[in-house]
Amino acid sequence: AGDDALDRAQFARAAAEAFDLDAGLIRPVATPESLDPGRAPRPRFSVLDCAKAASLLGGPLRGARADLMAMSAAAADWESYAESLLGGSLSL
Repeated sequence: AGDDALDRAQFARAAAEAFDLDAGLIRPVATPESLDPGRAPRPRFSVLDCAKAASLLGGPLRGARADLMAMSAAAADWESYAESLLGGSLSL
């Protein structure tokens, strides 16, 4: 969404960085078409066009990196909420 055009590996690295995980462990892997000969060909790189959503919502959307950072910042609140529902501590 938004300004970010990320492939899967870039998104995984951004998520790792947002949650203070080791992004160096993420390695992109090319999937040769020969691994699944019955599968329809896929583009090497494709992104979603969020222009219509931005127009309907009345402004630009935040990018994936900004949303991941917001999720990371809110993680403690969600963990606390989940613990209150479960009546104990989460073991993550």
